[in-house]
Amino acid sequence: MDDATFADRLRQQAEHVRKVLDEGTVPEGALVIHRDDLDRWRDATPEEWAAGRLET
Repeated sequence: MDDATFADRLRQQAEHVRKVLDEGTVPEGALVIHRDDLDRWRDATPEEWAAGRLET
């Protein structure tokens, strides 16, 4: 896959996710990270990533 095709696929996926989030749904398998939690997710354990949630 060339760079242009890859960029187009990423753009399409981003548009799809944006649309479903605007509709109030989250695509299956998606992990939505709130902006305030970005730093905590950067330090998340592999187990937290697999579970899709941070331990408090």
